[in-house]
Amino acid sequence: MATSEELNYQKLLQSRQQNKHKFTQFRAGLERQRVIHQQARKVQAAKKAPGQKKQDDLSFGEKAKSLLTVFSAVDLIQDIPYLFIFLFSILADVFTLIPYVGNVSAFFFSMVIWVLYFFAGHFSGGKRVFLKVGSNAFGQISEIILTAINALPFFTAMAIINYVLILLERKEKQVKKIKQKRRRSQNNRDLAIA
Repeated sequence: MATSEELNYQKLLQSRQQNKHKFTQFRAGLERQRVIHQQARKVQAAKKAPGQKKQDDLSFGEKAKSLLTVFSAVDLIQDIPYLFIFLFSILADVFTLIPYVGNVSAFFFSMVIWVLYFFAGHFSGGKRVFLKVGSNAFGQISEIILTAINALPFFTAMAIINYVLILLERKEKQVKKIKQKRRRSQNNRDLAIA
């Protein structure tokens, strides 16, 4: 039979072994956390590196691809106001073929078209707001003021250009969302591996 001192000694050895096992588990957990934090710091440093372009910016190839596939961003429900803009633009170009009456009708149609653009949310943001406003203003002013030039279909041309600009913005947003999803899933996979 073991004495009480021997029992106490054996209990002490067992508790030391248990504590040593717990300590190694704790150290392994700390090491995992350290690796995860290092990877997170690397990701943050890559985003903030000076002199580099933002990761959200599109490369030239992606911009060209989005330009070629711009009509995949057409949304018929969302684009109903642009259908009315196209119709009024064509109607305005037809009326501007009539001398002198064309200038008055061009002024009227330009006001209607600006109101339609406003209701469509065309000028409410995005990267190309100044380009949209400038192209619209140029086309409509040339139709109203320049009598000889108003035979050209400026209203329709500006409507098409503005619609393509809208589609480009939509396509770029879609591409950025896809890139962000891929980046998030890659980061999650990297963190899961660590």
